[in-house]
Amino acid sequence: MSRAPAYNENQYRDYPFITVVEPIDSNFSNAALFEHLPSAAIVDFGCIMDLDAEFGEGDYVYLSRIERAGAILTFYFSCTSTLEQLVFTRNTATVAEWAIEWAESDIIAGPSYDSSISDNTPAPICRTQGAWRGFLVTGKFDELLALVPDGSDITFAAGLWQIEPAKIQNIYKHYVRSVTVLNRKRTIVTDATINSEVVVYAACLDGNLQFKEGYNCSILQDNAGNRILFRGVVGAGQGEPCQEVSQSSGEAPPDDNPYLTGGPRCGDVLKTINGKGGKSITIKGGPGFTVTAEPANSTLVITRDLSQFTRCGAEVT
Repeated sequence: MSRAPAYNENQYRDYPFITVVEPIDSNFSNAALFEHLPSAAIVDFGCIMDLDAEFGEGDYVYLSRIERAGAILTFYFSCTSTLEQLVFTRNTATVAEWAIEWAESDIIAGPSYDSSISDNTPAPICRTQGAWRGFLVTGKFDELLALVPDGSDITFAAGLWQIEPAKIQNIYKHYVRSVTVLNRKRTIVTDATINSEVVVYAACLDGNLQFKEGYNCSILQDNAGNRILFRGVVGAGQGEPCQEVSQSSGEAPPDDNPYLTGGPRCGDVLKTINGKGGKSITIKGGPGFTVTAEPANSTLVITRDLSQFTRCGAEVT
């Protein structure tokens, strides 16, 4: 069905803008404010706020500037939740009435991936498109061309020509765009500090993704709760690993150690001595025995020593 009748009506009202009831600037009357935007120029507008717009309660979209270069008019629409703008151009000498144009905001550089990201650092952004996109429908430009001299522009106060909320479709937090796999940085035995950094294993994964159970891992799909559960279960998935699992392709053991953790495996460590275990066990020599340490070889040497005993059959002089 043709939208021409509705567009024709919009030439004589503020739609798609919210009508300004009270002047924002006390130096202007309502009439003066309305003169800055003839209603016949813009007859419709709509936009979609995507994930990166982070559009929330209290945010709004508004017309921020109009520039003129000869017969070319450029319209700038801004949003309070992002610095990215929608930009539309019209050649007033050739454009048809009710012309529709779609535009997407240009990406403003944001955080990039790093090999290690602390807990306080925002998650890396997988961006392939602007933060928002929208369309503009224009009507007649006679009044607007008379208002804006060639080579000049009009800048509007934020929120003066605010778009009707019904013309904004917000899909922020409504879907998952990509998946990034991160691991907390491995604990190193020679580093006593608690490491809060994480390592990016794979970033910006999209398309037809499949989750595969790894070592000691169980994955359950809960259709009723619309969720996927990842659980750590000893022996689940691919079972227990026979050797250390690298967190990334470039991970190397510290100080040429054979282990990525920088220390021995659990099977290489004595857990009990004569059934006694704990974080600290003291071994000391008793009558007839001495205990000495060889730190260079990580060795305890227990030697029989009878010097403290009375020697039987000794010659008395």
